[in-house]
Amino acid sequence: MRGLSSTTLTFILGTTAVIAVPRPNYLERDVQQIGFDCTPPHHTSDLPLFSLEYQATFPEDILHSILKSAAPGANVTEKKVDGSRYYYDGDLLIGYFNDTSGETSVFPKLGLLQPGKNIDTRGISQYVSNVGIVPNDDTKHSIVRGKTLAATQITFGGRASAPADYLLESIIQRNVPYEDQTYAVCGPGTKASFKFGADGTVKSLQHKWRAARSKDSTITPLSQDSIQRNIESQLSAASITSNVTVKSIELCFYDSGNQFIQPVFRYNATVTYPFGFSDEIITGYIPAGGEALEPLPSLNPPQNQPVPTSAGNRGDTLTNTTATNTTAPPNNIPKRQEGGITVGRYVMRGDALSPQMVTDANYFWEGLSSTSNDFINSQYYWEEPFIYENDAWAFVDDVNLAFSEGHGNVDVFATDETLSGWGPVYIPSSLPSNGYGPGAGGSLAYWIIRSCLVVQSVIDYPDSSQAFTPWWPVMNGMHAILGYRTDAQADDGSDMENVGSSLANGVSVLNSWLNGVGNTGYASIMLVCGHDDDTVFDIGNVGKATCLKNVYQY
Repeated sequence: MRGLSSTTLTFILGTTAVIAVPRPNYLERDVQQIGFDCTPPHHTSDLPLFSLEYQATFPEDILHSILKSAAPGANVTEKKVDGSRYYYDGDLLIGYFNDTSGETSVFPKLGLLQPGKNIDTRGISQYVSNVGIVPNDDTKHSIVRGKTLAATQITFGGRASAPADYLLESIIQRNVPYEDQTYAVCGPGTKASFKFGADGTVKSLQHKWRAARSKDSTITPLSQDSIQRNIESQLSAASITSNVTVKSIELCFYDSGNQFIQPVFRYNATVTYPFGFSDEIITGYIPAGGEALEPLPSLNPPQNQPVPTSAGNRGDTLTNTTATNTTAPPNNIPKRQEGGITVGRYVMRGDALSPQMVTDANYFWEGLSSTSNDFINSQYYWEEPFIYENDAWAFVDDVNLAFSEGHGNVDVFATDETLSGWGPVYIPSSLPSNGYGPGAGGSLAYWIIRSCLVVQSVIDYPDSSQAFTPWWPVMNGMHAILGYRTDAQADDGSDMENVGSSLANGVSVLNSWLNGVGNTGYASIMLVCGHDDDTVFDIGNVGKATCLKNVYQY
């Protein structure tokens, strides 16, 4: 995501410079158009096509066994709604079966997980062989290693504990045989993720699988030239044409979860930007035969979607009566506060990818609001620096849940391409000195920063304690800050909608983010110790942070 203007950009954590990022002299070089660092694949024989049949229903006895492992000792209660089943530990949703989509999920109580070394995932074999989980059909499957969830924590002024692994993901990857090889099934219709804990049992589950049958197919693959022209046309139609390079193109079979598993060419591209901000990652899909049998994800945003408004310096016209209140006692704001949870969404202005960022913000709100009436759409603004700086008390710190999206890099993100340096906000130096949250007289409990690299993890620094340095001054009564430790995709389909709906259903904030980001990047979270399993309705003042925990994926 993106960047500032001389030759080197130094990011400051407190008063200590920790990283220098060289940047191209973007404004003084010719703008590059769409380039290709790869050759499109060459296929000649007709491509396979599959029709989707019955939905595999995850076996209920195995589901209950995983629920017990995910929340040991919990008094689990079941709630049925129109054929769907939801499993709660108090107000915390730890699992569900969705009768409409057929999806089954289990979310672990993260605060109860134990650290482990060389986590054993061999138990995946019992699930692969169960036809209730993986039906016998005309596709193949294999087992691949997924992400690892790790964590460490530190007390203020102390040293960070050694990073430890807590969950290791094992994925049943669906494949299609073609031309003496196998190619991956991609798309949201197939999910089979099992995350194992230190004791070798499954603690987390995401499953969605429909049987597939081969259809007579006369789909002739596009030529290499046609593939390249289609990619260029798709990027151009989305106004993504400057400084973009296609890095890879591969054949996969897109499972929509609706009617078909159809062949597509999936490509990944990067867009480079000035000022030291990270490259943007773009993923697109081209129908492998030239015509899609059902809709594929589009880089073009939906028409007539709501867009942010200009914030104006609202703080200039209001009186700040609370920002100096730094002595608010912990837990002085009740859970599920009367009137609902206030939400602020802030999107980078003026960028070629701003329309895609607006789509993310709208999907996030749709996930929240279509699932629960407990949320208030308090603020939806184009970003500007003052939203996070001296006027933060009237903006980002005036809501309980904030969603920010713009290009980023280590401890910095952009707000407005029309401003000098694209309106960078540095963490923590640009923010109010007393931070955000009820302890600073504000309301912010959770802040989602959907920007590349902003929330670095302990494994991203030679000295792991440095990962916490920028966040100590920020968290003054807040519970958690959620982001990415890596580059993230600009186009994430409906991932942000999934994050929103999980939050609204009562899944913990951490699990909502960790499971919702999918394959768009590697998550990193900073939270106040002991609040691993808080839901978005837990917004009480937890006091000035004296112990921070970093939960991250690698």
